[in-house]
Amino acid sequence: VKDESSSACSLLVKYQRLVVYEEQVRQSPYDVSTWCSYMEEIEDGLSALYEAAENEKRRRKSAGGKSVEVCGRAVSPGETKSAVRELQKARIMIGERCLCLLPGSYKLWRLHLQFRCSPPFLPAHYSSVSSQHRRRFKGALIAFERSLVRMNKFPRIWLRYVTFLLTHHTDVTAIRRTFDRALLALPATQHQKVWPPYISCLAQALPETDLLQHIPRLPATNNRNIPVETQLRVLRRHAHCFDPTARQTLAAICHHHSRWGEAAQLYFDMLND
Repeated sequence: VKDESSSACSLLVKYQRLVVYEEQVRQSPYDVSTWCSYMEEIEDGLSALYEAAENEKRRRKSAGGKSVEVCGRAVSPGETKSAVRELQKARIMIGERCLCLLPGSYKLWRLHLQFRCSPPFLPAHYSSVSSQHRRRFKGALIAFERSLVRMNKFPRIWLRYVTFLLTHHTDVTAIRRTFDRALLALPATQHQKVWPPYISCLAQALPETDLLQHIPRLPATNNRNIPVETQLRVLRRHAHCFDPTARQTLAAICHHHSRWGEAAQLYFDMLND
């Protein structure tokens, strides 16, 4: 770890503005705003490099190209890819450094996780044989689990985590367990933020009936094979423990899956109410 940190710091010497930020964080290592400005400066540089790379692809046949000013350094067209790799490595290293000093800062965790999940760093669709993207995916999973050690009472962290899993993960069990962990960790007053995406995740496997039109569905590209019993168990929890008005929806789904006894009991209970 020490060798990686020293190599990343040696890369920052090429960028004048980053050297200034490095001196500031050494003088005040517990200032959250300084760390945030430091990371945002690197992200601005990466955005400029991404744009330059796109422009370079469009004019491959044309000769030459303009240099791009990134964090106080002029990057030529031939150095764009290497500069992107350098700044991505430095951005991850700086995020880990600030979190080692301030592990209880929600703002730092949010910026760190947001960068790890950003499409330029980790595309939504990538080949399973890509070792680089696979390592980044596992690194993001580890970062989310580390953040939940201290940030487990923040619903936005949980929602970002499940969104990340829904985008990159195909394992229904892992997604369901993460939703269940969020419901266990968060207070009951925050559950209204977790249940809508949880039900939306299941809605793609639910029958398209008039009673289910109000449930938002995920895009068809995210379809997963969700077992019927999993659907019913989650919907039972939602109807009996959170939203009693959802019993009509649950009864319609039971009727669709030929669970006549449970559907009849639900209709009977609703009529008695």
